[in-house]
Amino acid sequence: MAKKMISVSVESEYLLESIENYASTSAFINESILNNSFPCYSRTLRTSALYLLDVLCSADINVKGKTLAFLDEKEVRRLVDDILVQALLWLKDKTINIPSPIKTVFEQYQPSPNDDQNASPFCESTQYLEMKNRIDSELNVSVNNPIDGAMKIIENWEHFYKEASTYEYLAAVIKNEKKNKPIAPKKVFKILRDMESIIIMQVIKN
Repeated sequence: MAKKMISVSVESEYLLESIENYASTSAFINESILNNSFPCYSRTLRTSALYLLDVLCSADINVKGKTLAFLDEKEVRRLVDDILVQALLWLKDKTINIPSPIKTVFEQYQPSPNDDQNASPFCESTQYLEMKNRIDSELNVSVNNPIDGAMKIIENWEHFYKEASTYEYLAAVIKNEKKNKPIAPKKVFKILRDMESIIIMQVIKN
């Protein structure tokens, strides 16, 4: 639970006195917290983050007895997956050369070594089979299942990150495969922000 009272440094207090374009100090602080936690420049990523936040806050308020739309845990998980799928499809036109935020997502998928390759209908899809063959050819390794394929892509990111099909495949894995444990909704905010930050750094370096 966030503290209702905050301690402000002398320097911050001085700067707060010169705030313009905000109705109040509270409005400025609220906006600053959002900007520190969310993507700032991508409308797609920021809109997704704001929508998820609205859902989570509405659900929290509903528990306290107020009449706002409520999503159960399963629906929240589905929403998280939808947002991550959308983010990956958004990335396919940008590409990121550092996979850390994507790795954070797929760390939740941990198939056992003995997973039956036919356990998931996605294993029969053309998309999976084509990516499996590509990984086999590119890395000279075998792929056991869609999640194993995703992890091999992430571990060898330099071979795959420039191709739109990589992001489409990873999005499809999220959409079709089951996780061992759900991704905490609050972690999604950082994942989206990190995706945007990597793209910004790439632009600066170029």
